Amino acid sequence: MRLCIFGSEIGPVKREIFVGGATVSAVRLGRALHDLGNVVFVLSSAPRGKPSKTYKFDWGVVVNKRILGRYNSLPFKLLFFLTFPLGLVYLCCQNKIHVINSHSGNVLLSIIPSIIGKLLRIPVVHTQYCSIDSNQRGSLGHALARLCLKLPSRFVAISHNVLHSLIEAGLPVERVDLIPPVIPSARARAHFGYGKLLRLKRDDLVVVFVGNLKKNKGIDVLLEAFHVLVSEGYRLRLVITTELAHNAFIERKQALLEYVVEHDLVNRVFWLGIIDDIFTLLCEADIVVVPFLDLEGISDYPLVVLEALRAGTPVIASDVGGIHEILRNKETGILIPPGDVEALCKVLKSVVANENLRCRLGNNVQSYPFHCYDPDIVGRKYQELFLQEVNKIG
Repeated sequence: MRLCIFGSEIGPVKREIFVGGATVSAVRLGRALHDLGNVVFVLSSAPRGKPSKTYKFDWGVVVNKRILGRYNSLPFKLLFFLTFPLGLVYLCCQNKIHVINSHSGNVLLSIIPSIIGKLLRIPVVHTQYCSIDSNQRGSLGHALARLCLKLPSRFVAISHNVLHSLIEAGLPVERVDLIPPVIPSARARAHFGYGKLLRLKRDDLVVVFVGNLKKNKGIDVLLEAFHVLVSEGYRLRLVITTELAHNAFIERKQALLEYVVEHDLVNRVFWLGIIDDIFTLLCEADIVVVPFLDLEGISDYPLVVLEALRAGTPVIASDVGGIHEILRNKETGILIPPGDVEALCKVLKSVVANENLRCRLGNNVQSYPFHCYDPDIVGRKYQELFLQEVNKIG
């Protein structure tokens, strides 16, 4: 089959490095489908600050179109919906596309491929990464989301939480499948040298945060808890890997840096930005903290949780969205209430002070069902689904 993956910011930020849960998941799926003999194209807006460009990778072709304006602002959204229909028509006709697979946490993104799909008689399968918030019932946004459920040929939910939200919003159960994201097979625990880079001492423990600096990622909560532990004499280093620099990011980072300076954490907090090998960093970490306040705009199965488990590193995470589906509390990690600094402090202290607990949490993931996320298994599920929809059209 010839496939078009459609989405927002599905593009490399440097070399072959992709950033963002839905973006990385879409690319990994593209690789898996290519390995099964399919031809893969990607059409997407460019990552923030990146120019329009076509990239040719060994697994497919990525076409990025730059949209001016602040990401997710009203002008940006209008330009996106005005400029991408013609681009999608051209790509589909030029490359004889058999199926379109849109990827997003927002079901509204399925509007463009669904309309083009109906015009060109191409089935559209939409992969939904976030739940449709039941608290928004009656709002205009929720009403539009419910209307969008009628547009794609089929839906894929990445978690039970997303699946239930789609069904509760009115999507017939026979039009939605549950397929998790791709997590590559485990590699040997590498030693890339981050320890040397961070100038670690023998008794330092490394806490890692992966994500952008938006407030709902909970970085403020983590910094506050980290300050408490350091002030009580715990030997910790906090490593923060973040996103592409843009205006909102720069302003936010400056505010966080002021907090770090004010609380004398400069020699304890390290900003690595976007790194080439996140898996190695997670392997070398002692603890990974995922303090999200909610999963609005975030993949319901945050990849950092799954990848930390794959690395065998203990995870402390907020109990939001579908995280409890992949993290068994006090078995493969520890769940805490979102936004609760006191709870995070308590759990961090217990994990930091108890090496046996860290080892037990790490060892427990040996029996984790990682086969569910295997590229070949996930790719074949999508391929079977795509063939079903293509055969319906004939």
